[in-house]
Formats: sequence, C-alpha cells, structure tokens
Amino acid sequence: MSASTTVWDGRITGMHGIARFAREVYSRLPAQPDAWTDARTSPYSAFAPVETAVMLRRRRADLFLSPTYAPALRGPYQQLITVHDLIFLDVDAESSLAKRQYFERLVRPTIRRANAVMTVSEFSRKRLVEWSGLAEDRVFMVGNGCSEAPLDDVAGALTDRARDPFVLFVGNERVHKNFRLVARAMKHVEAGVRLVTVGLSQEYLDQTCSETGLDRARVTGHVGIDDAKLTELYTAASVLAVPSTYEGFGLIALEALARGVMSVYCCDAVDEVVGSTGVRSADADDEVAYADALTRAMASPTPVSELLARADSFRWTDVARRVDAARRDVLEA
Repeated sequence: MSASTTVWDGRITGMHGIARFAREVYSRLPAQPDAWTDARTSPYSAFAPVETAVMLRRRRADLFLSPTYAPALRGPYQQLITVHDLIFLDVDAESSLAKRQYFERLVRPTIRRANAVMTVSEFSRKRLVEWSGLAEDRVFMVGNGCSEAPLDDVAGALTDRARDPFVLFVGNERVHKNFRLVARAMKHVEAGVRLVTVGLSQEYLDQTCSETGLDRARVTGHVGIDDAKLTELYTAASVLAVPSTYEGFGLIALEALARGVMSVYCCDAVDEVVGSTGVRSADADDEVAYADALTRAMASPTPVSELLARADSFRWTDVARRVDAARRDVLEA
C-alpha cells in the first residue's frame, strides 16, 4: 500500500480538542499521507462535501482519512472519518434540524458505505454502534493521548496547593458543560477555597454568581490564555471540576492527571479517562453531592504518582498506531 493513496484532512486547525487530535495524530502516523490544507470552505459548510469530493478525484485518492466527521460526497474512494461523539443528536441544547439532517443524510451513509468509523472512547463507540448499525468491530476506538508535560516538582506543587486551595473549571458556557452546578456547589465548600475558571466571560460569571448566590469575590476568571498559563493553573489547582453532563472523551481531565490533579466529574466518558483516580458525583444536578465530592477529593487526594501513571498510559504514539491500523484495514477490505 502506497501512502500516496491516502489523503489526510488537514483542514482542522485551532486550539480545540479535535484540532489537537488532528495535529498529534498526523505528526505520528507511520507513513504520513498527503495533507489537504488549501480548502476554500469550512469543513462543516454546506459546500464542503462537494469541494472535498472534487479534490479527492483530482488527486486520484483511494482513501480520505479525516480526524473529524466532515465527509465528502460519494465517489470512487473510501472514507474513514472520526466521529468523536454524537452530541448533536444526543443533547437537545446542541442539536438542530440542520445538524440532525447532516448526520442522518451525510455522515451515517458515509460510515455505512465504508463499513468503518473511528472514535475516541468506549462511550462513543457504543453510541455509534447503536446509531450507525455497524458491527462492534467496525467502530475503531482509537482514543486520545496526553499532550500535557508530566509534573516534575511534586513537593512544590503540593505545598502551593495547601497554601492557596482552589477548584479549577476549564470549559465554556454551553449548557452541557454544566458550570452552574459548580457555582451552586461552591456555596457548600469551605469558604477558604476559591474557584478559578478558564473560558468563561466576565459577564457570564457575574450573571451566574448573581443567579446562584455564589460570592463573586471567590471567583477568578481567565479568558483566552495560552498553554503555558493553563499548565500553570493545572499545576496549582487542588482539584479539577468536570461537571459536564456529556463528553466524548474528557481531554481536560487527562491534562489535569498529567499535572497530578484529580477530577470530580459526572459522565461516563470522563470515567474512562480517570478511572479510580477521580471522584464521580452520581447526580449532575445535585449541588450538595457535587460539593461533597469536591471536598472529598481535596481532603483525601489520590497519590500523585498514581495520577501521573494513569496519564502516561494515554500516548499519542499508540493513538496514531491504531489510526494507521484502521486505515490499512479499510484500504485492504
């Protein structure tokens, strides 16, 4: 099999999770395929499937390999796309008629013609089997890796956390990220513990604190920070709050693990990442239960060595190897 038969979807860029997956996997593929980077439209625009199909025909591709769910129209080539989750179908606040039609009329037929699709967690794999109708062994769970550098100064980090304890939230204002649960829960957490957020606007924080009764003075917000600052916050945090009701993987929980920080979470995909090293709150709407989980995580943290070992088990080289195996499987079918 020649690498030239495969075209990699290089349109996916940015700082979000799928873009990181794309960068990390492509740079480690054993035989790097040609990357398509000069698209004129967004991968998710109405015209994109046509543009992609034209490009694949011009390049005489045998396979279109994509780190996201945006396929081409049907043509004389195979397609192996990555559906990280089915949030546009499963979560009402993220869904719309257009999104549902896109998945039902374009994504699912593409998956069925290829008789294969990639995803990043067992949670998403099970949903894809159910939704697509593919056999379990045709939904390739390739996973995610950890890009965060491992914590080296354990003693220093623990000293800083004891001196200035805070709960860290990294996310956005979308409903399923469930920040309001954290805001409500913080009213039941010891007064000396602060809340630090990344990705939430000051206006949203002000409004949420007002609506939930959380003292605004306890909350510090950061917007648009770089990776170095985020690493600094992970390292200093006492615990990471991951109250999401729906995730396809749980990348921030993995990044926190690498900095020796536990996660308090609610959903299945994050449970796959942290396992016994985190604390799960069974009810994603119970502020008292979530506050208790935060308090327990801070009072009796999992040893840092166990957290670091767990993070080290998620390696991008392994992800790239699994992606390449899925690619070869589809080309040789």
